[in-house]
Amino acid sequence: MSYLGLSSQSPLAINTAAGFGVFQLTLGLTGILRPYVMLNVWEVDTSVIAAKEKNLIEALIQLYGLRNVALGLMIVAVRSFADSRTLGSVVMCDLIVAFGDGFLQKRLTGGGEWKHWSFLPAGAGLAKPFVFYTILLSYNMPSFSEHDLVYEDGDKTLHYLTAGPEDGELMVFMHGWPGIGKTWHNQLTDFSKRGFKVVAPDMPGYGGSTARKVASDYAQEQVIKAMLTLLKHLGRNQAIWVAHDWGCGTLWTLARTHPEVFKAACGMTVPYGVLELGLDEALKYVNRDIYPEDQYPWGQWSYQAYYEQEFEKATAWFDKDPRGFLKAGFTKGNPKGVGKPGPLSRTVEDGGWMGGAEKPIPASMIPDEYVTIDKETLDELVAAMEKTGFWPGNAWYMNHKANRAFNLENQKNNAHLKFPVLFIEAGYDTVCDTVSSTLAEPQKELCEDLTFVSIAAGHFVPVEKPQEVNSAIAEWLESKVSGKKSLL
Repeated sequence: MSYLGLSSQSPLAINTAAGFGVFQLTLGLTGILRPYVMLNVWEVDTSVIAAKEKNLIEALIQLYGLRNVALGLMIVAVRSFADSRTLGSVVMCDLIVAFGDGFLQKRLTGGGEWKHWSFLPAGAGLAKPFVFYTILLSYNMPSFSEHDLVYEDGDKTLHYLTAGPEDGELMVFMHGWPGIGKTWHNQLTDFSKRGFKVVAPDMPGYGGSTARKVASDYAQEQVIKAMLTLLKHLGRNQAIWVAHDWGCGTLWTLARTHPEVFKAACGMTVPYGVLELGLDEALKYVNRDIYPEDQYPWGQWSYQAYYEQEFEKATAWFDKDPRGFLKAGFTKGNPKGVGKPGPLSRTVEDGGWMGGAEKPIPASMIPDEYVTIDKETLDELVAAMEKTGFWPGNAWYMNHKANRAFNLENQKNNAHLKFPVLFIEAGYDTVCDTVSSTLAEPQKELCEDLTFVSIAAGHFVPVEKPQEVNSAIAEWLESKVSGKKSLL
């Protein structure tokens, strides 16, 4: 996401902004090397300059040149090494300089100010949201406060982000594998502005939450204890629960066993009635036209079987290069993969991910324009995964049998959900494939008030298509849940 309108998904916008830097460099070098050329650009009559003033004026123009070189280098450097939010801020500062130069030009020559001001509309178009960010900081960019909840008699900690009014309807966002609460920042920003109280925990095993190498910590019976403790800690009895990927394993376990804590549920990519019942349940819905059993015994779920067979080897592979893997994982969905065997369908046979490669592809080999996650969030996620390692997050895959037993033994209402449910399908997802398989069929019978939305994106749909996801959730909330109208 770009907070300043310079979307990390728009190379044209970013490169155009960087063009301001190149232009400033050109002006600066001209001022340093050819000061009298710059005086002519400023329409100053150099013939009236006295000899004794020449050195002073040349020095001032060269100082002007040095200023422009510094500005230009700053913009180019930010373009290369920082995020789009920072780039937007720097471009905005550059526009302030151009605005001031226009006034100086008019004062010196009585005109010519538009030589400088003509850059303002284009620059403002690139960085315009920064104006609102500055003026309405608390509204347009609500800060996320961070908290630690200690539970289980002090043995465990749940780290979470929160924003929005304390009396707003509560929305809890549960990320999947791999993730942290911050990966929901597009949704947290949007819905807090709409008047909701939003909360996004680092799920157990991730980020600032307890991440022990104890596989049973990540069985859903234990994970939902953390979510129920969080709900009680927040002083609420119910919430609108939102989840993606393995967060849906928690969402649907919570819905099946504790429906009383739901005002509504929104799941993305993983439908109700499958993952919370284990890998064997998911295998029932593999499309054997795409995955013949003799060639693809595990269908698209081969990577999950690989965890069970080679857990330590699988985990060590991710830890060799977290940044490379995460950047590769958060790339755009490819429509050409729909209806074909997915890239993880032979993980067991290949002896690992990416065709059994020794380690993940380096981040430097992945073009930025293919990546859906913004640099700031990617950096935070990489740091979080380097801190905990992949062991705790991968251990979520080691509890299929325990999850199935817990859900079947503790389900309420014969597993039927009576509250509103929104399912968001990722149309280009080749693993949690609900386009070419029957994976989403069970929820059609089990959810009494189901809304289905399909978005043309890959697996990480809330990151790749945040505006579409947010709009779908907002419309569903208004029509099915709260009747709360958008404040935007």
